[in-house]
Amino acid sequence: YYPVLQGGGVSKKINGKFAVILKSADSFFGKIKDAKMDLIFENGDIRIKKFSAFLPGKSKIESNILILNNDKRPKINFNINFYTNDPVKFFRKFGLYDIEQTETSMLAGGYIDLNTQKINFTRIIKNNNEKFGKKDLVFIGSAFNEHVIKDGILGLFDFFKIKKFLQEVY
Repeated sequence: YYPVLQGGGVSKKINGKFAVILKSADSFFGKIKDAKMDLIFENGDIRIKKFSAFLPGKSKIESNILILNNDKRPKINFNINFYTNDPVKFFRKFGLYDIEQTETSMLAGGYIDLNTQKINFTRIIKNNNEKFGKKDLVFIGSAFNEHVIKDGILGLFDFFKIKKFLQEVY
């Protein structure tokens, strides 16, 4: 049971801002370097602001995340920007081998409803110019729900679930 992600887990009296810096860490992606973020507690909600980290394969991720705990419908709002200079090397870790681009970027925004444990993408833009339509957003969201968070929100940290999702949608 993870109360922070189930609503009511952080007291409304805890308010403040922390600068978090992580020089290096191992993950299922490989080595994560120079991760930085502002972690902000606001009346029971948690905001991750200006998150950035360097990933293997000359890749970078930036994000802003807001975990709304004290709403009747707790949810996670997110905006994620991913960029890689070497998509062949990066996506090979996920069993994707037919990548031909020399660089790739992906901007995604949306929210995860913590009661239903379902994601809703509001926008996905690939390579700064290819905006995904409503049908594609629904398909990608359904695949994400099925493969990543069907058994709970902690599926976001399960490499094999993410790998299966990427293999279906790519």
